[in-house]
This record gives sequence, C-alpha cells and structure tokens, in this order.
Amino acid sequence: MQQKYDRIAYSLAQRLLRTDGYIVEKTTGHISLFNLIAWKGTNEIRFIRIRRSRKPGVDQFNKEIVNLADLVKIRSIPGVVEFWLLSTHQWYRYLILEGGAVPLEIGEIK
Repeated sequence: MQQKYDRIAYSLAQRLLRTDGYIVEKTTGHISLFNLIAWKGTNEIRFIRIRRSRKPGVDQFNKEIVNLADLVKIRSIPGVVEFWLLSTHQWYRYLILEGGAVPLEIGEIK
C-alpha cells in the first residue's frame, strides 16, 4: 500500500513541475538518491527527493537530508537539490544547502 501512495506523491509532483514548464523524468531503483529530475532550458536543473508523512517537517528525515547536503558540499550535482515532503495535503519544499535544508514554500496540492 505504501508504494501506491508514493506513486501518487510522485505523480502530483510531476504535474506541478510540468505545469510550471519543466520537463520531468522519474528515476527508478530502490537506492536512487532522487525521485525526480526536472529541467527547464539548459540552466535550470532540479534534483528532487520526495517523501510523504503524516507529520510535517524534515526532522524525521535527518539522515536523508545530511546525505543530500553532503552531495551539495562536494558539488557533484549540476543543479539544485530539493527535498519535497507531502504531508496532510500540503507540499513542504526545502532547498538543500551545504548545512542542511532551508524551507522554500508551503503549497496546497493542485
């Protein structure tokens, strides 16, 4: 059942990005660091990790945030890294920086 809800979250995120003009590809595999890669033109690339939870906030995903921040530190990603959390029909989006996650915005599911 969890996989069904994960697929729904991925689909909702893809729809939001495509509505905003991005080309979106879903990654595959259980060990993939990102769930979606989205780009607009040649200058705007987003690597997105998507999770869902009943509780808002990224504290419960601290290990994942640290792993993503480590990638940003060594500058091995040619774009921005984001963490999106779907919780209680809201998106909580975070930009991953060298020191951790910074909230971007909160938005209703469209």
